[in-house]
Amino acid sequence: MAFRNEVILSGKVQADVQKRSERAPYKFVLCQSGGKKRDSEERWPSHFFDIVCWPEHCEGPLTEIKKSDFVEVCGRLAQRQFEDSKGNKRTIIEVIASKIEVAGDNRKTLTPDYNLDISDTDIEVS
Repeated sequence: MAFRNEVILSGKVQADVQKRSERAPYKFVLCQSGGKKRDSEERWPSHFFDIVCWPEHCEGPLTEIKKSDFVEVCGRLAQRQFEDSKGNKRTIIEVIASKIEVAGDNRKTLTPDYNLDISDTDIEVS
């Protein structure tokens, strides 16, 4: 049996894609809005996901993604630790994107590609 690490998310981009330097990855936050609960005015909570896109490992129009675009992201989860400016240890979980699609009319439901090539993340368990 092999461990699997696959993520497919769709939602709206919270702000324009950021790239801090030429060698840095593209980054943005994906929001999945909580809809209204059935028979209630109460809403489900929204979820926010940090997306990281390395151009050489990610298919898609990275430089064309803008705030409020509806996108679908395929990739894997990655966890990293860092120390903040106050010296506190922090942990963050990000989605490392391998493919991004932008919906043309921002309302279209994209068809997921479940045949992701993430073979380098499979680990055999014996």
